[in-house]
Amino acid sequence: MNETNYSELSIADDADEADILRELVAAGVSVRSFTTTKISLEEIFIRVYGDQNRADAAALQMAEA
Repeated sequence: MNETNYSELSIADDADEADILRELVAAGVSVRSFTTTKISLEEIFIRVYGDQNRADAAALQMAEA
């Protein structure tokens, strides 16, 4: 993403997204977009182990095929 004022939050499963947005706006935060998503297992792997390990895993998977 090429935005300079970009933020990403990780929240608890039972958190209310509407409450979070309401609190941000009440605090004076200018919100242009608000999206919720579920993180993929691949993204978790990349965050924990990094891109290089993902490339190594892909190469190993191709070699086993």
